[in-house]
Amino acid sequence: PTRHILAQPSSSRWRIQIVMSQKTLRESLAYEPRPLRFGTSGRRGDVRDLTQLEIYINVLAELEYLQSLPPADGGVRKGDAFYYAYDLRPSSTRYVPEQGGRGELAQAVDRALRDAGMQPVNLGRLPTPALTAFAIGRNKGSIMITGSHIPFERNGYKTNTARGELLKKDEEPINRRVETVRERLYNQPFAESLFNERGLFKTGHQDLPPEEAQGRSAYLRRYLDFFGGRSLAGMRLLVYQHSAVGRDLLADVLKQFGAEVIAAGRSETFVPIDTENIDEEVLATVRSLVNDAVAQHGPIHAVVSTDGDSDRPLILGVDPASQQVRFFGGDLVGMVVAEFLGADAVVVPISCNDAIDRGALKAALEPKTRIGSPFVIAGMDRARAKGRRVVCGWEDRKSTRLNSSHV
Repeated sequence: PTRHILAQPSSSRWRIQIVMSQKTLRESLAYEPRPLRFGTSGRRGDVRDLTQLEIYINVLAELEYLQSLPPADGGVRKGDAFYYAYDLRPSSTRYVPEQGGRGELAQAVDRALRDAGMQPVNLGRLPTPALTAFAIGRNKGSIMITGSHIPFERNGYKTNTARGELLKKDEEPINRRVETVRERLYNQPFAESLFNERGLFKTGHQDLPPEEAQGRSAYLRRYLDFFGGRSLAGMRLLVYQHSAVGRDLLADVLKQFGAEVIAAGRSETFVPIDTENIDEEVLATVRSLVNDAVAQHGPIHAVVSTDGDSDRPLILGVDPASQQVRFFGGDLVGMVVAEFLGADAVVVPISCNDAIDRGALKAALEPKTRIGSPFVIAGMDRARAKGRRVVCGWEDRKSTRLNSSHV
């Protein structure tokens, strides 16, 4: 504490007043904060920089922004349920000593939700599309704690309005609110702050609320209802599980349709799989899993998997004669899905495989967008505004991610 001596006149006399002032939270931080920034989709950074304080600041600002929006624009109201989920990265739900003791990001999100007047609902370890579809179907907001396919020493989160993903037009007003919230929290007396000098909650480890199973069951039901009457009977499929958050849900979906499912490659250590950058090392791993499965079970028809938060598919065909695997890029998968759904509008970024310009979807192709899911979603919204009824879109930095929450 710093002691200030103030002289104030009182009638004809002077009296001395001693005021004790405390350090602010910002003055007490033992590290140099690194602000989170918007990327192509959500916010991500090194776990060592992702203090609970930084997560709390940004999430609280985004919630205040959502509360300022009308319902037609995806706004939320205090007292509403607000859903969140997370992937299998260690830092999503616990402190990680190897990463500077940072982590428990979901706990920071949960506290920010409560302090913003929302009713947080923990849907647990769940694919990003499952969380988003569940929340949108109930006109509620959601947050996914994930670093997607990037290495485990990085993490982040993505906020969705009650209508869908935040768009580029939302970023500037959100950033202004972030700075307002940051200033407010940084200027709090350190003794009154929730956070210690390392940017972690002073209370230490906090248990999350129990995981609700309704998001998982609803996502499974979504597929069973949509593909009702169809069958995968007679198909033997290998599910490459690694550390994908949807690894068990994917296997369950396929089993429900009659496929013989062989789960393989499960890892309790996080494996960063970029489904659009399948290198020789990943292919060698998959080939080995296929060879082992063939030796035990017989011929394999295909290999399926996802990235870390299970919002991007990985599909590999298996040659019936040689059992060699062949990778199918996401752009090709997106085109197959769009044709199957009978899309009358397709929105893709400029990086999309040019087969889209030459095939059956050419007539449905909307103007191509910049790279980044917010740009694709904005293009999908424009297509809807023109009266298109079956609108499909996909994107990724390298190739594609099927945006199932907006199909």
